[in-house]
Amino acid sequence: TASKTYQLTSAVDGPADDPRLFARMSVKGLTAEQLYDSLALATGFETGDAPDPNGAVNGTVGSGGARAEFLAKFSNVADKRTETQTSILQALSLMNGRITADAVSLSRSKALAGVLDSPFMDDHQKLDALYLCALSRPMRASEAERMVK
Repeated sequence: TASKTYQLTSAVDGPADDPRLFARMSVKGLTAEQLYDSLALATGFETGDAPDPNGAVNGTVGSGGARAEFLAKFSNVADKRTETQTSILQALSLMNGRITADAVSLSRSKALAGVLDSPFMDDHQKLDALYLCALSRPMRASEAERMVK
């Protein structure tokens, strides 16, 4: 979605055209599976859902586990990916759910443990690495001034 081509095809200038004319590409949300996999990969979340030898993924809806719990909350009931509805329950689940809790836990987060246990990094470098992990940007000078004392 960050490519110039995608942005041009989904950009709307002026009043919306008749959607049947396909003047622009509709913006599509991620499926529940794609969102879960993206969050798990970005946070280093250990799912415990081992791949099935036949190619299926364990932890689907109904079998328990973090993946099943997430998919139950984020499954799209609409027929089209362009018409998904989000809820307050989904937002709260993202903020307070198992993936987020593990991502910020010192005992369960690979990223936090890796940064904190790095003997070759000073405090400023460790904080900068955490900013990159959490915010996808380096620490600003004003933030560094407050954080590194």
